Amino acid sequence: MKERARRRVDVVLGVVGRTFITAGLLLLGLVAYQLWGTGLEQSRAQNRLRDEFATLIASPPTTTGTAIQEGGTTIPRVDAPSRPNSALALLEIPSASVADIVVNGATVSALRHGPGHISGTALPGEAGNSAIAGHRTSYGAPFADLDDVRIGDDVRVATRNGRFTYTVSDVRIVSPNQTDVLRPQKNRSLLTLITCHPRWSTAKRLIVVAELSSSESIAPTSTSPTTNPPASSASPTTSVPTTTVPPTSTPMVDPTEDVIELDGWFSDTGAVFRAILLGLLLVAISISTHFLRRSLHSRGRRDSRARLMSWAAAALPFFVTLFYWYHFINMLLPAST
Repeated sequence: MKERARRRVDVVLGVVGRTFITAGLLLLGLVAYQLWGTGLEQSRAQNRLRDEFATLIASPPTTTGTAIQEGGTTIPRVDAPSRPNSALALLEIPSASVADIVVNGATVSALRHGPGHISGTALPGEAGNSAIAGHRTSYGAPFADLDDVRIGDDVRVATRNGRFTYTVSDVRIVSPNQTDVLRPQKNRSLLTLITCHPRWSTAKRLIVVAELSSSESIAPTSTSPTTNPPASSASPTTSVPTTTVPPTSTPMVDPTEDVIELDGWFSDTGAVFRAILLGLLLVAISISTHFLRRSLHSRGRRDSRARLMSWAAAALPFFVTLFYWYHFINMLLPAST
């Protein structure tokens, strides 16, 4: 009787032990996915966005019929892409090793593709304050080295409206709810870069502020014969009225959208069903592997050989399913840094 009770205890302890080991390995795998797997996703997205941006630059810009006067240079106002997560600009920060396509919007889903332009702020090159947010540890970590930027460094942004060079004027650390850094300042064209600080934490925000120092229009392509060539590198590629847009014309930012969403749980509730479905598929693959091993063993295979053969057969479908399971699980977690 005591022997039977002891065996039951051993079985229970074995199941509990294997459960904890499996859970630990899955958590370790999730950490590895966030550090490296998300980078693979971001890299694929950036390749797609670069092709999209090249097409965007080659197409004639759609202006609103007004222009912005900045340092004596008339720059036509160009509408942002209406589709979320689409290519908006090319951002280059030599001192931080940044050369990424900026997407339209800074929601959780948008930042999985690259740095995101915060909705409600000015577009790059416009009068006002253009704000761009980016990850620092996951999804390619485009702003990983943003703390290496110093006052006086250059930040370059290219859009379908031209190429703009900003000079860094301020670097500071603020609290996450300090949204006044997004406010436009009178008679100034600013670019504000935002990321989490310190690395691996969302406790603070690292803010880099740069001011527009020069602009250059993009030369017209041969496919646009009706466009007059620019008289100089600073002249616009499209003729528009020279009505000056006041610097305060940029709408005020609503921080309850892009900024607060960065820290939310279950930011993509559509991933719940897919995460559950893939989780069940992982369990099914594991059970099938167990029965395959037993079947091979009953046919005369040695236990070690049967185990190796069953694992080899299940490895590819298991790890592919695991990768996508981590993808959907990650969508349900608070936004990573």
